[in-house]
Amino acid sequence: MRPGTLNVRSPFLVAWKQTAHTATLDAITEFEDWLEDPKPDTKPDFKASSKTKVWTELKHHLFEEVFLQKCAYCETRGVGFYPDAEHYRPKASVVNVSDSGGRSKPRCALPDGRTIDHPGYFWLAFHWRNLVPSCKTCNTGAGKGTQFPTSKPNEFLVALSNAELAALHEVPIESTRFAGHYYLGPEDLDEREEALLLNPLNPKEKQHEPLAHLVFGVRGIVTARDNSRRGLHSIRTYNLKYELLRQARQEAQENAWRQYGMDLAMDTSLTGVDRAKLSSGDRPYSEAIRQFIDEGRRIQFSR
Repeated sequence: MRPGTLNVRSPFLVAWKQTAHTATLDAITEFEDWLEDPKPDTKPDFKASSKTKVWTELKHHLFEEVFLQKCAYCETRGVGFYPDAEHYRPKASVVNVSDSGGRSKPRCALPDGRTIDHPGYFWLAFHWRNLVPSCKTCNTGAGKGTQFPTSKPNEFLVALSNAELAALHEVPIESTRFAGHYYLGPEDLDEREEALLLNPLNPKEKQHEPLAHLVFGVRGIVTARDNSRRGLHSIRTYNLKYELLRQARQEAQENAWRQYGMDLAMDTSLTGVDRAKLSSGDRPYSEAIRQFIDEGRRIQFSR
């Protein structure tokens, strides 16, 4: 996993946001219309109309320009697979996961007193900070799927005072059915929920920076840095210890180290620029390569 940065002021994204905002309002309207029907307060069956064309446009842009044709989670090169549009916060259902690995569906209280299973973060289905391109392994039951572990309860409709509204990072969307209740944006949800999964897109602070929580070692092995809780959950949820994936990281590390050795033999003044080229972001498993070469250099030059 290597962080990717999207230019939020790019003409593409500015135009895309307008279309996405309309799709978001439509999804919220569909949900609140669904609430008008008499339904049991147990397992919700709401599913917003799919407007896949909207998020497909962003997925393609992210895949080509930000993640350089790699899966955002495992860094596998996108040769032979068509990337999925993977929603960091699941759009249609949520499964929470405890530190011990136990799974459960979080419950949510509606303002009218009913409780339902969390319907998913459908209002974020078209938010640019909630979507990354991924391979099918990472986007299915073998990987993340609908898991979204958090330290605090998974939020849904939130009642906010004027003072609380003023303190938000993003402008929320007010419910048309429940006055004073809002659907929050990703940055504010990050603070309130304390998400335990690393988001590789535009990490703004250290707690969301993948490299602050993951360590890639020899043989492609990945561990949580300093037993980081976010690191542990991310490794398990994204299935980063998958054996075939570990083998692919190991092969990439060893190939890069051999190339480093050949370059060093030809030019004893090898610079950091050359080293960086071996682990550049367009390579599969680039972060595993970078950490492997850095550790090899540390050992080599400490002798």
